[in-house]
Amino acid sequence: MEANRKQAAKDWEINLTHRAAELKSGGYLVATVPTYTPGASYLRLLSWAYASWKSISNKLTEEEFRTFFIGIWHRSREELLAPMAEGSALHKTFEVVEARLDDITSPPWLMYQQDKDAGKLALNYANYCMAIGGGLLQDHLRRRPPAEIESIVKAFHAGVIAAAAADVQEIKMPIGLLVLKKL
Repeated sequence: MEANRKQAAKDWEINLTHRAAELKSGGYLVATVPTYTPGASYLRLLSWAYASWKSISNKLTEEEFRTFFIGIWHRSREELLAPMAEGSALHKTFEVVEARLDDITSPPWLMYQQDKDAGKLALNYANYCMAIGGGLLQDHLRRRPPAEIESIVKAFHAGVIAAAAADVQEIKMPIGLLVLKKL
């Protein structure tokens, strides 16, 4: 986990460095990024995905099961602001105009509040998981024949739907808003 944290910090700093090069002095960068708040309910999505991953383990080689990784890092407020901290690489490049973390109720939950369709809610949550990890999963299995890949990906998707349907609840997505002004 520590290696992932360090890589995420490096990637974030590189991204901001590139954006700084694109901006003129006085220009603004507005970024919305996935963030982390303790006890955040979006972690349920990960638990559903993991439950599905375990449920299809019989279709995977040991190495495939052990090495699959979705490289998304949900930053804390401190991690979001670290590149602009005093003494950091971009401290004299950007002024932090605004930095906040908000827990946003997921759109599927808002729809569920109106239609009470748990199956649709589970499908929407599973589709969100697939949007994040489906392509990565396909790439991870690239040595297999296309029909096998499709079968495994469908089984994974179905597993997430089943896990979400068995655990109907609101998911709040922590989103960070960062507004920077180029100095």
